[in-house]
Amino acid sequence: MLIETFKIFCDIVNFKSFSRAAEANYITQPAVSRQISNLERAWKVVLLERDNKKIHLTHAGEILYQKAKLILEQYEELVFQLKQTTESVSGKVRVAAIHGVGMHELPPYVQRYIKLCPNVKVSLEYMQDSLVYHQVIHRRADIGIVAFPNARSNLKVIPFRNDELGIVCHPNHPLAKFKSATLTKIKGEKFVAFNKGIPTRKVLDEFLQKHKIPINISMEFDNIETLKRAVEINVGISILPLVTVRQEVERGALKAVGIKGKPLYRSLGILVQESRNLSSAVTKFIDLLAGQEGI
Repeated sequence: MLIETFKIFCDIVNFKSFSRAAEANYITQPAVSRQISNLERAWKVVLLERDNKKIHLTHAGEILYQKAKLILEQYEELVFQLKQTTESVSGKVRVAAIHGVGMHELPPYVQRYIKLCPNVKVSLEYMQDSLVYHQVIHRRADIGIVAFPNARSNLKVIPFRNDELGIVCHPNHPLAKFKSATLTKIKGEKFVAFNKGIPTRKVLDEFLQKHKIPINISMEFDNIETLKRAVEINVGISILPLVTVRQEVERGALKAVGIKGKPLYRSLGILVQESRNLSSAVTKFIDLLAGQEGI
């Protein structure tokens, strides 16, 4: 098959060695030489030259090498796509997500996905924003989910959802009597915030500065669960995604107050490696998150 010969030829160029190309393709070195000789004879060109045991491409060899690489990439993509049409959805999906999203927003999606694809194992880890990017870039996670995503080299961002943010306080706080309140109501209040450097903190600081709302930062935390516990003991108020405090509000541990007139939303995005071929299991999980599932 010509595809196999193209692979052998590209391996010779990449390894700069006939013997290593033979090892990579599980054939003998004479068999490798015959493959190249057959190409040269069929096309009446010289593809490779040897000089002091070093291998050099001729002009014709350079042309073949560049075109053969493209053909091999297209062939691999073809094989991958054809396999996806016949394989049942199985395998593993590794998800890295920031704490709030992983704990409060993903579980319903994971539960639905497991019902739809019972042969797939879903691994969900919670971590800080910077680590999510690291895990996806280094292929330790198939997808990542972060707030206010930004595209980076070789990373693609797929929109996930937008979460409304609201004022969160202790049930005994004066703000608790309001269903919604203007931002002026929180001027000068003790405020429990995310650490600087966390995207939600950065956006919130810009939002409050834009509307000239001074606050008094009393405590800072690197994850939403610790932050909520601080608000529960009434050391300050905060502004958080309302979906992340639903349980605490239902049991009366916290009160959520809408922001009147100036709504604020947290955008969530799905991170994937742009150059990576994703399995059908991962693709279908992404489709489910993005509301496009065709399972």
